[in-house]
Amino acid sequence: MKLYKTWQNVIMDGLDTHVTNQIKNKYDFAFWKKLNPELASLVERNERFRGIHKGERCFILANGPSLKETDLSYLKGEILFGVNLCGEAFYNAGIPLSFYLSLDGIFFQGYIEDRNHMIQNLRYIEKMGNVACFFPIECRDFLRGHRFDRKLDVNYLGPVRLSMEKLVASEVNPCELTRFRYLSYSIAIDAVMAAIYMGFTEIYLLGCDASVIKSRIDVFMGNAAGNVHFYGNDGKSFETQMRRRGILQELRTEHYCFQNWNYINQYCMKHGIKLINLSSSTLLDFIPRKSYEKQLQELGIG
Repeated sequence: MKLYKTWQNVIMDGLDTHVTNQIKNKYDFAFWKKLNPELASLVERNERFRGIHKGERCFILANGPSLKETDLSYLKGEILFGVNLCGEAFYNAGIPLSFYLSLDGIFFQGYIEDRNHMIQNLRYIEKMGNVACFFPIECRDFLRGHRFDRKLDVNYLGPVRLSMEKLVASEVNPCELTRFRYLSYSIAIDAVMAAIYMGFTEIYLLGCDASVIKSRIDVFMGNAAGNVHFYGNDGKSFETQMRRRGILQELRTEHYCFQNWNYINQYCMKHGIKLINLSSSTLLDFIPRKSYEKQLQELGIG
């Protein structure tokens, strides 16, 4: 599968980032489309999601351990986003998802343990029925090979080409699902951007603990990583990946992740989008917080 990379990227390094993003999304994508018309047409199908939930609210269920302390039964009937390996836990708890995202290539091209986890996870997503699923275009062969393209409502997102730096400077909606996508360093951020693209103006976060940094440090200090996600430990593959990349790369990843959360929060504030973190424990202290119970009461839920 050809994933186009151009020499223009070098020239654009000296340009203002949000200008660079606009150029890449308009012109570089057009060139990529000429080389990969079939793949580009799949990405452009996401036009059908543009603004379909204008002015509505949604809940994004991330995978932080704090989600274990949250009674999600109150959210039945709400529009819910789920991410990564949440399928089994939500299915068994009777929590139906409206949207599902998984964009980390390790689940589709990494260790066999991770690929098997994803296969099992997608079987539970399939059982839920009527879940719009978003995957990176790079994993198309994986999904087709396991026939998930016939079992799920599969939608593909374009290759990563954009930086989130100076996202807040964008005057138009940068959360574009029909072109290249941003390197977010967090699947929950990807879910927020998808929600913005769909027109949601109230976005509530749960399980957005941002506590993976503690597990990363534990690995290099010789301690057990503990439960990184609410559904349990990720197994040996998590620690193997950490050690392979090294502490500098891991801390750099965390820096970009927190920085990008700040960018998306500033963008929401600038454009009148309510982004509230309802997670019971979180390191994202710069995003407005509220208790889950109080917010449900204010919304008349439960």
